[in-house]
Amino acid sequence: MIRMLVSRRVGTRTTAPARLRQIVRMMPVVLTTALVVVAQLFVSGMIEGIVRKYTLVSDGTYTIRSNGSEPVDVPSLVRSVRSDIREIVPVINGAALAYAGDEAVPLRLKGVDTETYFSGERAEAINFHGIRTTVSGAALPLLLSKDTAAELGVGTGDRLTLMLIPDGTRTAARPVLAAVVAVFSTGYSELDKRIAFVEAKDARKYFSSPSAVVWEIVTDSPVSSHIQNLIQNELPASYEVVSLKETQPTIFENLLVSQRTLTLVFVLIAILAGYFVSTIGQEFIQDDRSAIATLKLMGFPRREISWTYLVMIIGMTSVGLVTGIFIGWIIALATKPLLLNLSTAGIPALSQYLLDFTISISVVDALMVFIVFLAVSVLSALLSIRRVQDIMPLD
Repeated sequence: MIRMLVSRRVGTRTTAPARLRQIVRMMPVVLTTALVVVAQLFVSGMIEGIVRKYTLVSDGTYTIRSNGSEPVDVPSLVRSVRSDIREIVPVINGAALAYAGDEAVPLRLKGVDTETYFSGERAEAINFHGIRTTVSGAALPLLLSKDTAAELGVGTGDRLTLMLIPDGTRTAARPVLAAVVAVFSTGYSELDKRIAFVEAKDARKYFSSPSAVVWEIVTDSPVSSHIQNLIQNELPASYEVVSLKETQPTIFENLLVSQRTLTLVFVLIAILAGYFVSTIGQEFIQDDRSAIATLKLMGFPRREISWTYLVMIIGMTSVGLVTGIFIGWIIALATKPLLLNLSTAGIPALSQYLLDFTISISVVDALMVFIVFLAVSVLSALLSIRRVQDIMPLD
């Protein structure tokens, strides 16, 4: 009798109208699961993309600073500690105010070997707009971000004035004529708008303080205090190893807030999905009220009847969760081209977001969503099937 009931409800004997009702009942579970999966993929992808952009373009995973009193072979020492070191790049840091007309913008200048620096993975993280030009005369070649160039009202080939900030070896600011040889963008406005690049050989002329020279380390693994301490222990006391979290604390604080917000949304939607499951259970029991009364009259234990409905509800919920996960994956992958187009559209309202990020399908994350939602669904189903005990055999 119970097998016939299950077969009529969710098995091969289910009629077309009944199956359609089941699909309609599952849709809220499917849609809420898909929403969570899309949000999870987008937020996690954006966070990973922002961290990667800052790692490659701004400060590396770790930065080594020194006062220059004890010269050592930094690359050899660092590589002896870790095998996952992708890159160790010398950088000369400086600061300046850029003037063009009535506009002035503070800049962080990075002196690098542009021929080798903008290659490999970094070449994929940075987009250059237009053709890079050459400079004639004594002007300082400058690679300027698209956002800064727009703020100053200049473009490739234009000239501007840089007021170099003293770095300890000078006591007064120094004006320098610079020429924009290329305009770039990383896709993230917060990173682009205050950074510019010059050739390392030119940076050495203007920023000669030993503390201006740093080593940027790019690793395959995320920031780790353990790795940071390992590198620090291999270097003389005059060297300091700082992580990306320490050089960009505001960025990481904002990313942490985003992760907490996603977790809160995840919990709220899981509770909402539990409510939908509870509704499905109540509708099942209400529709089969006469059948349940008959089963009790025939002597079937209440526990066995309740267990049967629990299995049916959780079975339908599991199908809805799996379907929602796959739909979420499809939506996320399908909207990726749209995000890329929006990232290049120059919409001011979207300038604070990184839209050019990689969407990575994670089975582990999907399994976590499935387990959490299923656990909430089981609790909701257990509450809903308690109505079975209220049905009398003669109802």
